Amino acid sequence: MCEKLGFEVYKRPKYIPDGVKDESEYTYTPPRVIKPRKALVEIYFSQKHNTLTYYNDQFNLSVGDTVFVDGVYEGIPGKVVNLTYTFKIKPSDYKKVVFVADTDVYGELEFAGSHIMSINRYTMPYEKVIGWFKPPVNDEEEIIISAEEYGEKFTLDELNKMKIDPLKAERGHDYYMDNRVVFIEVKDCVGRAIVLGSKPYEVSFKIVGREVSDVMCDCFCAGNCKHVYAVMLQLKETLKLSAENYEDEWDFDYLSIMSKSVFFDHVFSNKTFGRIEIKN
Repeated sequence: MCEKLGFEVYKRPKYIPDGVKDESEYTYTPPRVIKPRKALVEIYFSQKHNTLTYYNDQFNLSVGDTVFVDGVYEGIPGKVVNLTYTFKIKPSDYKKVVFVADTDVYGELEFAGSHIMSINRYTMPYEKVIGWFKPPVNDEEEIIISAEEYGEKFTLDELNKMKIDPLKAERGHDYYMDNRVVFIEVKDCVGRAIVLGSKPYEVSFKIVGREVSDVMCDCFCAGNCKHVYAVMLQLKETLKLSAENYEDEWDFDYLSIMSKSVFFDHVFSNKTFGRIEIKN
């Protein structure tokens, strides 16, 4: 059993998805595909500062949706800014929308500095959030090799003892200060995180109590990198804020953390109805 990350009393969430009896057993399932509505779609790509038009015949899209396309902007997230349902085209003249992110979020959230956090497994699961930054990849199998007996272990309280080049640590601190660590999830002693650099990078690690081991990043850097260091700094800060502000309410073996700016940009940008409750 994974040692708890938090403190004293567990507060039961008000919202539980249909069919979920034990939230510890919950795994993310993508939403049911709604009947598609064919459209010409104007999509703004903030990374490229450009708006292009694509053909959609797979999804029922709305303005504000985060989508991915094929063609030269493959793998780059874009926002739907306009939809046209009356048109005459040759589909072969247009590239297409190939994936739409699931940005619906339900459940209780707490503020933690520059980020928000949840102890509910169904509110912001990693499997959902990673689709906000990159589409599913099926073309090349990943190779993951973990030699735990040779791996480094360190604690969040002694990050200065991490084996990392000082320049990489300095860059990692810059990433942390710039809020480039946009998401962290810790579930069943396994942590996963998303860091925005030249592209979204995925960091994984094991954590028992405050001891971290088996750290990996999908960047090209060997050993601990700036992305890893930034993630550790952000996780340490959030746990500290949790201890200071929620010690009478929190006791958890699951935690998800998201940048406030990313949350508001993706979750609220296309919502025309819903409800939010803010409590002191």
